[in-house]
Amino acid sequence: METKKKTGVFSLIRQTLKTDDVFFDNEVESNRLVSGLCFNSAVLLLVVWVLMLLGIFPLNGETLGPVVWQGILELLVPIAVSNHFKHEKWWLKYLLLFGLVIVYARIDSMMTYKVALLMAVPTVVSARYFSKGLTIATATASTICFAISAYIGATRGLIDLNIVSLPMGTSIPVMDTFLGVGVSSLNPDPGMLQHNTLLYAYLPKLLIFILIALISVSMANRGREMVLSQEEITKKTSRIESELSLARDIQAHMLPQIFPPFPGHTEFDIYALMHPAKEVGGDFYDFFMTDEDHLAVVMGDVSGKGVPAALFMVIAKTLIKNYAQNKMDVGEVFTKVNELLCEGNDTQVFVTAWLGILNLSTGHMNYVNAGHNPPVICCDGRATYINSRSGFVLAGLENVKYKKGELVLHKGDILYLYTDGVTEAENEKQELYGNSRLLSVISENSGESMGKLLQAIKSDVDRFEGKAEQFDDITMLGIRYQGGSNMKEKQFDATIQNIEKVTDFVNAELEKYDCPMKAMMQIDVAIDEIFSNISHYAYKPEVGPATVRVEVDENPLTVIITFIDHGVPYDPLSQEDPDVTLSAEEREIGGLGVFLVKKTMDYVNYEYKEGQNILTVKKNI
Repeated sequence: METKKKTGVFSLIRQTLKTDDVFFDNEVESNRLVSGLCFNSAVLLLVVWVLMLLGIFPLNGETLGPVVWQGILELLVPIAVSNHFKHEKWWLKYLLLFGLVIVYARIDSMMTYKVALLMAVPTVVSARYFSKGLTIATATASTICFAISAYIGATRGLIDLNIVSLPMGTSIPVMDTFLGVGVSSLNPDPGMLQHNTLLYAYLPKLLIFILIALISVSMANRGREMVLSQEEITKKTSRIESELSLARDIQAHMLPQIFPPFPGHTEFDIYALMHPAKEVGGDFYDFFMTDEDHLAVVMGDVSGKGVPAALFMVIAKTLIKNYAQNKMDVGEVFTKVNELLCEGNDTQVFVTAWLGILNLSTGHMNYVNAGHNPPVICCDGRATYINSRSGFVLAGLENVKYKKGELVLHKGDILYLYTDGVTEAENEKQELYGNSRLLSVISENSGESMGKLLQAIKSDVDRFEGKAEQFDDITMLGIRYQGGSNMKEKQFDATIQNIEKVTDFVNAELEKYDCPMKAMMQIDVAIDEIFSNISHYAYKPEVGPATVRVEVDENPLTVIITFIDHGVPYDPLSQEDPDVTLSAEEREIGGLGVFLVKKTMDYVNYEYKEGQNILTVKKNI
């Protein structure tokens, strides 16, 4: 339904006065401040009144007394109204300024000439807290009231004796004060009084007031421009901050944030963190599995800071991961990445980076360094730097060939990667955090988890910096190698043709522990017999999956092999052992293979659980 627009007189007046540009900053805050100014003026008038009553301030009490206490009331009324409405109504500014104009005009009418600047106060106040339009309105109202007060002051108020020409011999009353005496007590010539009042009182005050009014309007206009300019700057700054915040979130989500990242892998404990010096940074880290037995870890630092470094970081990180996952040699990965980063690199940005690929079974790691800080390796609580020759930075020079290095992590060893924001952190004395202090903190906390270790390093860096500003990104990654997994698992189709594949899978694990040939042959025979039974009976006539799990314990060397299928329940151990004392012709067919498995293995067990046939054999080697 369409509502009719109000066209009453009050509505028209309100629409004329109420504009969006009537207040300088915040309307409620401006009303509150002007209300406070009115209160201060009322307090000042009260002090003057008390001094007059005590005779300390020798003014004409009969003339000024009513003006003073009435002025106090005229100021307290708009103050009370403004407080009642919590300074929120649009019309309160007019009420407050009107109260100031009226009170100052009444005082001015009683003390003509001596208070030449008093009438300019409301205009100056309006210029300070409100708009150009309201300042002009206040100046106009003040001018009108000023003319009225000048007329009243010339006829009934107190004027300066200098503007009154007295006949020779005229006595001056004792009541004379520094403001003058009552005009009526002197009986001056009316024409002379009007002429002198206009020339010596009204005209100078008018010129001064006009000058102040012009300055005030200019101040209001300039102030409003400054506010609008500041608002525009604030909007732009807010938009930039919002975009940078979004960029920071995007960058953070590009880096691995979930720990532990691979719950199925117990071979390592890994943790990483990054604290950019600005909203976004050029540091980056990454870690990912290239296959089930290899973990890649990356640490990089792009030259520069802010958005340009962050954009280049995204490109570098993506390229390194893409090529590393293709199972290329680590040196070839950096060689290829360098070629691509050098293309069109007009900004001359470069990247220092370190890439290592860890074999989880053996602890062997191939790595490559492109001008990055040397990593720290901590063995048995003793931290040292990996001293190896570093290649040139990425994106710094074309046709650079990078070569891999090799190291071996033993069970419990820690590999710590970081950027120079750690070792080059500065305190208030511009001292560097340094390499030695880093090694000490790692050694002291080497028994902690990687998460606690990295937090301990960051806390120590923060303590060292004190109140000094962080000047560079701080990024670090720690990995503790916890030894190769003693369990491997693989699924095969339950067919006779796959017996050889199953045997090769188990033998590959046994060869890592130098298993004797005799024991390996006995295990192979057991595999042949058990997997043949699964192939013949589990899913017949269909073909289904069979899982083979190998677990190796080193002390003492023991292998446990588990065969799991989802076929019909079948317990090969339920058959009676054949009588091997009989000749082959006399013995019943079958059962000899399972019998050999029982004799050659140290432990054999079958169970049917949750719809699965589970057969486990154990061999002490």
